[in-house]
Amino acid sequence: MDLIGSSNNKALGTSMSTRIKKYHIDQWVIYRRGGIGDKKRALILWCFNDNTSLYDYEIYIDETGERIKVLESSLFTELPPTY
Repeated sequence: MDLIGSSNNKALGTSMSTRIKKYHIDQWVIYRRGGIGDKKRALILWCFNDNTSLYDYEIYIDETGERIKVLESSLFTELPPTY
């Protein structure tokens, strides 16, 4: 039995790939597909914190009404208004 393997982490009650998320549920962000193209305003609906999901967030795109799953690298902080 490997002492560093997943069985040891399970016994300790820890997870190796649990990360702190940059964005939170109900936060408005900017979504850019593939880092290029149009910027779209989006709302964070869900943060995936488990190891089974390929994606980091589920978002709602304000302009089109779509709900999609995305990686954190596709999201950017929405700047506050300057008025």
